[in-house]
Amino acid sequence: RLAEAEEGFRRALQMEEAAYADHPNHPSLAATVGNLAGVHRDQGRLAEAEEGFRRALQMEEAAYADHPNHPSLAATVGNLAGVHLDQGRLAEADEGFRRALQMEEAAYADQPNHPDLAATVGNLAGVHRDQGRLAEAEEGFRRALQMEEAAYADHPNHPSLAATVGNLAGVHLDQGRLAEADEGFRRALQMEEAAYADQPNHPDLAATVGNLAGVHRDQGRLAEAEEGFRRALQM
Repeated sequence: RLAEAEEGFRRALQMEEAAYADHPNHPSLAATVGNLAGVHRDQGRLAEAEEGFRRALQMEEAAYADHPNHPSLAATVGNLAGVHLDQGRLAEADEGFRRALQMEEAAYADQPNHPDLAATVGNLAGVHRDQGRLAEAEEGFRRALQMEEAAYADHPNHPSLAATVGNLAGVHLDQGRLAEADEGFRRALQMEEAAYADQPNHPDLAATVGNLAGVHRDQGRLAEAEEGFRRALQM
């Protein structure tokens, strides 16, 4: 319900701008600016999202001047990079995710498998995939997978872990390694079927069903491909 979310964050922003009039870079104010930008990103309003994340970044750079690797600051750097990725500005996205990664590696030096760190590793790998740098993408997704397998050891079907398994399978598909892609998408599908047991038509689950069907098509297993695409379509 993005329209309601936008309305709520706008109201919160007005209230905080008044409350923190003497503290224009207050972390809570910066967080709300970033939250509103996140809604704009989800709405596809990417220019507004970029503007919002840039404003939040400036505020947090001032607020955390003594903590240049603060997790909130790193998250905003990553969010801005995500907008650049959505805009197809891959070099800027690469640079942004690399900066966020350096910050998080410092911030989580004693938590090398922290989920936020793993997510940034995976985001950078995704940029590399989009750039056609498939060996680097594979390496990145493998690193992210190892981190998430440790972080979610008690939740082996966690959606983030399933997504990374699927992303690695996607790289194998791009590389023409169809047997490995098949295996990876099957694993991701099993995980998502468990994770979304109460949401059998979840978009992530449908996407994985379609991805697996695409592998079957490329393998010439057309009956299975048709069955998979029909299932994804129904979902």
